[in-house]
Amino acid sequence: MENVEFRIFKKGRGPIITANRVVYGLGLISASFIYLIPKYLQESVIEKIGVFGMFLTLVLMVILGFTKFFTRKSLSGTLDQVLKFCENEIGVGDQRFSLKDINKIEFTVGDYFDQMEYSESNLNPARSNGTSNTCRLILTNGTRIEVSID
Repeated sequence: MENVEFRIFKKGRGPIITANRVVYGLGLISASFIYLIPKYLQESVIEKIGVFGMFLTLVLMVILGFTKFFTRKSLSGTLDQVLKFCENEIGVGDQRFSLKDINKIEFTVGDYFDQMEYSESNLNPARSNGTSNTCRLILTNGTRIEVSID
């Protein structure tokens, strides 16, 4: 029997800067410049900055709303390790599990590379990178091991 391998996706750490966070954050800040600050300060320059920010937000929403169909989600992690199915064992990265020690194997598969994920209010790229599939091993001692696979 031939060994079957899948790459394991390990998410990166830290906050991810996305189009949604940038554009919607800019819109909220600009709206506060337009509506809140002029009530407390009599500065028309700050209000003009807010109007410019709102205009920039609308332009970015149109551009990103169109380009999201042609771009793929960035890979915010690594694909360094391998899930390997052998004749007598299953390897998860550096760990090896005998088939006798495995009670159940579950797969959640529905994501593939370049899959379209459309949402109207989402400005992030609409094409998937194919890393949302999972494999869960449930061992005889009750331990659960879950990995995201490509």
